[in-house]
Amino acid sequence: MPRLLPAILLFTVTGLASAGMMGGMNGMMGSTPPPEPPPQNAAPAIHQGYDLTQEYCAQCHQLPAPSQHTPAEWPHVVARMQAYMQQQHRHVPNAREQQLILDYLDKSNADK
Repeated sequence: MPRLLPAILLFTVTGLASAGMMGGMNGMMGSTPPPEPPPQNAAPAIHQGYDLTQEYCAQCHQLPAPSQHTPAEWPHVVARMQAYMQQQHRHVPNAREQQLILDYLDKSNADK
């Protein structure tokens, strides 16, 4: 019986850690209301970036608000998410799409 306890603890901790990774992200993302679409007079590329952000980010969580990170942070966040999508065998943006996403996040960021 004493040998069973460490196995149960390991299973519980690893299960909570993996569930907590996305659960924590969903909780964090869930606390911020999803962003409004760009205004009608925004550049077409901004609308494309918004649509692509919805397409790719919604595979795992709700649409992030551009102000959730600074413009300087977004390239690192997008790269990290792209690596996660590849690891999870999800649909991954190509280089052009990734740039449109970054342009949308940068130009729509209220915290500039």
